[in-house]
Amino acid sequence: MRIYVASSFKNKVVVADTIAKLRERGHVITHDWTLCTDAGLSYTERVNYLRSCADADYAGVYACDLLLLIDHPECRVAYTEMGMAIAQGEMVVVVGAVGGHYENTYRNVFMYLPSIIHVQSISDALTVIDNPGVTL
Repeated sequence: MRIYVASSFKNKVVVADTIAKLRERGHVITHDWTLCTDAGLSYTERVNYLRSCADADYAGVYACDLLLLIDHPECRVAYTEMGMAIAQGEMVVVVGAVGGHYENTYRNVFMYLPSIIHVQSISDALTVIDNPGVTL
């Protein structure tokens, strides 16, 4: 399956580990944004680099069959990516707080769509991804 993994940039280590697990299971990652860094770039270089990152993220979301969102209190861009996947009718699996709540903070209304599959852990997400139709 072709998968895009979305999360907060601050969750990069968890995402990279999850990507490795997905690849071990034979899945194709449509874009691995964890390899991106703008460290040491000037302002102009950074703007151009971030545009190219946005293009790669966009292409990765549109090339996937499934978007795996690893929720995080500082997700921002990941919710845009989730919206793109929803608009395309792609399967969306969300790891984290069911309904998108953290410490009673309202997160994202689209988490409540019936098509969104909510799981509590990466392990649960891998089970659902490897066994379509399985519910946990």
